[in-house]
Amino acid sequence: MEWLLLKHGLHTARDLYTKRRYQECLKLTSRLLEVDPLHDQINLLFLQSSLELQGLRPTLSALEALDAKYNQGHAPFPPAIRRFWSSLDQHPLN
Repeated sequence: MEWLLLKHGLHTARDLYTKRRYQECLKLTSRLLEVDPLHDQINLLFLQSSLELQGLRPTLSALEALDAKYNQGHAPFPPAIRRFWSSLDQHPLN
């Protein structure tokens, strides 16, 4: 049943992000990550929404915390999230 919740939640979060409803997207992805903390796509939407709402520094902190979670679980860091992290080098500080 969790997979159905995650599938529907991810679809809804993508829709919210596309409509620039970042606060709602951030809240939803945060809740979904309670179910699956290492879900790549949900984490990416969470981070993108965080960047839009909270700026660079909080997003970098969230990325560092996520990196630690992946290291603890001995899981490879997702390429899409690594690309997002790398793209922040070009982002002005907020």
